[in-house]
Amino acid sequence: GARAGAGELRARLGETTSEPSSVTVVSEPTLQAIYVYADGGIGLPFAEGAPPPGSSSDSDTLPCAGDGCTTVVTMLRGDLLTLRANGEYDTGAWRDLTEQVRWSSSAQAIVTVAANGLATAHAAGDASITASLDGITSSPLGVRVVEHATLQQIYVPQRRA
Repeated sequence: GARAGAGELRARLGETTSEPSSVTVVSEPTLQAIYVYADGGIGLPFAEGAPPPGSSSDSDTLPCAGDGCTTVVTMLRGDLLTLRANGEYDTGAWRDLTEQVRWSSSAQAIVTVAANGLATAHAAGDASITASLDGITSSPLGVRVVEHATLQQIYVPQRRA
């Protein structure tokens, strides 16, 4: 595209012409969605240029208390957890927006998030975290803060003779 605007594109071969396809050329991509996830062991690290990772076996898929969360991460009181925010643009591009977004916690007494995405667990309870930029807000990421770790599973590897 030589300049920003909308138009139609058709292909022709001999007497046959295709149906028109809409084409939009933009001078700047427009943010469409923001995705928030926990980095550093929960899920997979995000590689710029690819969509953010989905939920993994390291995170529960439980609803937040009334906040509409579908992914919940558990933290111990006093722990730090790196969060990432990635944006999807109308061009299909993905960008790391971690340090550009405004982070928000539904319960500051339970968990806070610094401008660089570092979450700090302060007290036991449930909260949700969102990231916002240019009028777009992410779906909430649920955070459950607990006082003590609870053993969930023991694994004994088998030794082959």
